[in-house]
Amino acid sequence: MELELVLAPVNDSLLALGEAELCARWGLSPAEAARGAAFVLPRDRAEHASARAVVRAELARRLRTEPAELAFERGSHGRPRLAAPFHDADIDFNVAHSDGLVVCLLGPAGTLFGVDVERATRPRDLQVASDFFAPSEVEELLALAPAQRLRRFYELWTSKEAYIKARGLGLAIPLDSFRFSFTHERPLLTIESGAPRLEDGSADRGDAWSFQHLEEGEHLIAAGVRAEPGSLVIRRFTWPCDRAP
Repeated sequence: MELELVLAPVNDSLLALGEAELCARWGLSPAEAARGAAFVLPRDRAEHASARAVVRAELARRLRTEPAELAFERGSHGRPRLAAPFHDADIDFNVAHSDGLVVCLLGPAGTLFGVDVERATRPRDLQVASDFFAPSEVEELLALAPAQRLRRFYELWTSKEAYIKARGLGLAIPLDSFRFSFTHERPLLTIESGAPRLEDGSADRGDAWSFQHLEEGEHLIAAGVRAEPGSLVIRRFTWPCDRAP
């Protein structure tokens, strides 16, 4: 299965526009603008608006419409999706942003996939792993040399975020109800028997999923899909303000 990952750095030109101008230029809805207003720092508000702008631009290009013509709704656990008149389009998306980088993963509708990104050089208190991760993940993390632990923490964190976002359930899935192992070429997922079931009522299976990590500068990106390993096309987003006159 082919997925497309769009990388969109949030540069100084965009930050200078501010979130209000970004919302106006890309046709963000009042609801999208209101959610962005929940961020305290102007930079974070602009980054949120940039993420929504990338989603609108990429979907509009594929659906041959204008970004402002798109409407979105949210599932019961908050994951956004296309609403009428494009709710039957054979395309879905998942978006994440962190410290100046927006990532948008696009693929066919009806497929479970998710993406997360973190700046993997940012210091973290690794106690959070003991509080939320599965015991085997914590054991594997602490067995590493201290210099390697921060990287592994972010590999675990982004993989877990990508999985719960793909399922569309968010933190309704306890982070210790599934676990990752990094002893193979790609992250291997194991799902405990008590984890939430799929929409059809069947139990999810870790071996049905494929995950991979990519680096973009200081950022670590995790992409996961409930399918056999396939191709991941990577494309860089070009903002209008970045184009040569």
